[in-house]
Amino acid sequence: MSDDYSQRVIDLLPEDVLKRYFEIRQLISVRREELSNLRFELIEIARAYGIPGIDNPTSGSNERIRRALNGCAVEINSNWASVGEDWSCPCCRRTKPECARLGSKGQMIGKLVAHHDHIEDFMSVVLGELSKDVSIEALSAGDALSFIRRGVPLFTRFDRVVICEDCNNAESTGKRLVGADRYFTFTPKEIAAFLRMSPNTAHSLDESALGEIYASAQRHYDLRIAAIKKLAERAFKGTAWYEPVEFGDREEQVDRRAQLALKLFGLDDVGLRAVRDIFLTTEKIAAEHASAWRTKKSVPSRAPSEQEIEFVTRGNVKFESLPEGWRCPCCMRSKRDVIRWSHNSKKFMFVVVTRKVPEATARFGTRQITLCDACNHIFQEVYKELRVASGNVSVPDDLIDLDDVRAVIAPAAHSLHDVKSDAAQMLVSKCLPLLEVE
Repeated sequence: MSDDYSQRVIDLLPEDVLKRYFEIRQLISVRREELSNLRFELIEIARAYGIPGIDNPTSGSNERIRRALNGCAVEINSNWASVGEDWSCPCCRRTKPECARLGSKGQMIGKLVAHHDHIEDFMSVVLGELSKDVSIEALSAGDALSFIRRGVPLFTRFDRVVICEDCNNAESTGKRLVGADRYFTFTPKEIAAFLRMSPNTAHSLDESALGEIYASAQRHYDLRIAAIKKLAERAFKGTAWYEPVEFGDREEQVDRRAQLALKLFGLDDVGLRAVRDIFLTTEKIAAEHASAWRTKKSVPSRAPSEQEIEFVTRGNVKFESLPEGWRCPCCMRSKRDVIRWSHNSKKFMFVVVTRKVPEATARFGTRQITLCDACNHIFQEVYKELRVASGNVSVPDDLIDLDDVRAVIAPAAHSLHDVKSDAAQMLVSKCLPLLEVE
């Protein structure tokens, strides 16, 4: 703690509080040193015996692979150690025992590498490549580069991925064989499609498949390169739509300075929302507001078109995982009828939720069901009002059932449920005495 900061604390705190503050800081300092020593001891234990989930050089799985290959030693990299022993390559699908190879010195080699779309690299140099031909009207090259780099997630065809070294080498060989541009990159699925693989050896390539895959992928590559160059020209001309802000004004930097202030005071490792949690109290829901759900009418919503339904449902894992004839077990609406417009997100959505409901024959008195978000919303509102009305008493999962919710809702397709206020009040009144008994 600097002298200047100590003086600021002295000026801030009353004398009796200041004495206790420095006592606390001293205790924290001693314990922090104890923790550091314990952490070092823990690291030594980890180095000697390993850690579950970390495939270190002396692990049993690596030793088994070494023996199977008759290797004299184990040589692995950090990516190999960081994935579990049941890992398989996203490209060739070989397991770790199949990816390992014997090195030139007779050692077992286990190496995994990070594979990325090299168009990222092009986006870092495109401005330099164009600068000899395009006049620069932007305020600074730095602003132009910041604009271009914001497009990296849009123009890359896949996220950075860890693959086996043989697949990464095969990708490089494939690019060389087809004469691909230096910034062109095959995706993991494309690599898998032109490989011919065997355990514990380098891959060979199916050149016929390679040529077809490259011809298809190159068209996309040319389009992306052209689009990036067009963006770069906009950046040079000063017509980019990105306006840089001062670094210190960024949201994450505001939070960082607050975290630093807490750390200087002695409150480190307290979490990202520490300022709010420490200094800003959250108002609890007032009892008179907890019942608002019973009288509030749902906002009218239009029905989605067939094209909008197709957009929402195609590739939607939850929608496709439910049977074709599925209906919400509470309101009995079909999958299509559950799709509704979200006034918050400004789009049509299909949302279902898994929750526990009472079931007399179940082992623990409840069973899990999948129901629409509109019905789940009613469950949540009932439980919230009961907690507020009972003084935050814990509400058990088996307090209300599907019949209770059915009695208070007026279902409609593509909408949240309207609530029958009298029936809802009766439900709450029925449940409150049961909580008192609990």
